[in-house]
Amino acid sequence: MGFDSRFNPIGCEGERRYRTLISLLGSLATMRRVVNYHSSWARQRQVELFDASGCEGERRYRTLISLLGSLATMRRVVNYHSSWARQRQVELFDASGIRVLYHDEWLITTL
Repeated sequence: MGFDSRFNPIGCEGERRYRTLISLLGSLATMRRVVNYHSSWARQRQVELFDASGCEGERRYRTLISLLGSLATMRRVVNYHSSWARQRQVELFDASGIRVLYHDEWLITTL
């Protein structure tokens, strides 16, 4: 006997939200890895550019500082959205309405 989603439309909506949330968390994790990689690259590049002399070195340094500012902003955005997504995940899986009863066999019900 298969599962018929017509009898539990709320559960299907919850599953859809869960899958969307997991997809969002995966995207945020990928963004975080990209930001970390580029931040690491930029720090290494800053060390290399610091030794450069003359106007060209100063131009590269200012460009790098601007890039680091952009990466720092991206990191704050990713951290904010990651935090929001984790909080949202907790809200989606709030089990306060679930009761577990035992009377000769386990029975799980919702309020």
